[in-house]
Amino acid sequence: MTPVQFEPEALDELDAVYCYYESLSPGLGDRLKLKVREKLSVMSEHPEAYPVWEGRVRRTTLHAFPYSIYYRCSDDDVRVIAVLYASADPEHVARRIVG
Repeated sequence: MTPVQFEPEALDELDAVYCYYESLSPGLGDRLKLKVREKLSVMSEHPEAYPVWEGRVRRTTLHAFPYSIYYRCSDDDVRVIAVLYASADPEHVARRIVG
């Protein structure tokens, strides 16, 4: 299994999404976290399971929630670099992910 690490900004994004869903309905944020854990488990066991989004960045979507997880694989780890709204403006996503 490959360790999965979060960039600080990606962790902040995930925390914000969690708080948003918890404010809508208690327990909904926990359901989000469960879906995220499922995706992280797949990433850890099969880092290249999800399609390449651009360059070396891969993306998976949380199908029960309108968010995508963007990450990079290396020999040492899987690094989550962003958790963004799936319908976000592509230019915003590119600036956020690619720099």
